[in-house]
Amino acid sequence: MALSQDFINILDGMMSRSERDALLAALEREPEVSIRFNDKVADAERMVLSSLECNAAGRVPWMESAVYLDHRPQFTMDPLLHQGCYYVQEASSMFLSQAIRKCVSGPVHVLDLCAAPGGKSTHIAARLADALGTTVRIAFTEDARVPEYLRTAGRIWRRAIISMVSASILIIFA
Repeated sequence: MALSQDFINILDGMMSRSERDALLAALEREPEVSIRFNDKVADAERMVLSSLECNAAGRVPWMESAVYLDHRPQFTMDPLLHQGCYYVQEASSMFLSQAIRKCVSGPVHVLDLCAAPGGKSTHIAARLADALGTTVRIAFTEDARVPEYLRTAGRIWRRAIISMVSASILIIFA
């Protein structure tokens, strides 16, 4: 990717030369691809990697049920994605499980302001249900993106309601 000299000059004013060079090198690399497996699906990792014709390039250190892939497959064509066996999610978003593990010990209200397409919402619901054995309620507000909210609700339904033990989810469209 060719970056403008103006952009590089702005970076020079914000960080050291070594930090700038590291950032520019990172921007030149292909982004890493990570997926989070549905913990409630037996043998999900083996099935998903086989279906995607991928290998795990490494584990996501802060999420036991997630891996980096050796390449980016065509996810939308994979029926296991649509069945809720896994979720394509940037590894940094999965760090949320550490915060839940460390900070949540009882009933909690969560406001996910980044609800679409639903990766962090499904992640929050799964972690809270596992950690607390509690009821998880997820609310959506109606706006111009209603079809996206419906798709998000479907993702939550497949990943959370059907697959969770001792948890239920109430999805409210206001």
